[in-house]
Amino acid sequence: MPPSKFLVASHPKTSARGVRASLSGKKPTLSYEEALLIANVAVETVKGFLSVIAAAPPNRRAPVTAEFTKMLSLYLEAKFRSRVAGFHVW
Repeated sequence: MPPSKFLVASHPKTSARGVRASLSGKKPTLSYEEALLIANVAVETVKGFLSVIAAAPPNRRAPVTAEFTKMLSLYLEAKFRSRVAGFHVW
């Protein structure tokens, strides 16, 4: 198992809590529950990414990484905007 996958898999609560704290620092108006939900989604996305990247042939890892990076970036950007496509996020 790659070291980064081991760290995420062995410390999921610590990872989500650390991400939650970072999110709360970025947007202090987030409730604890909202920040924890976003953190859990981010951590689980990274865990999924790690399994996909581990199964990908070496020549496909860069495009796979780019897709996951874009997906996670768009998700987090949407969560930190006040409105998305006419709907109030928080």
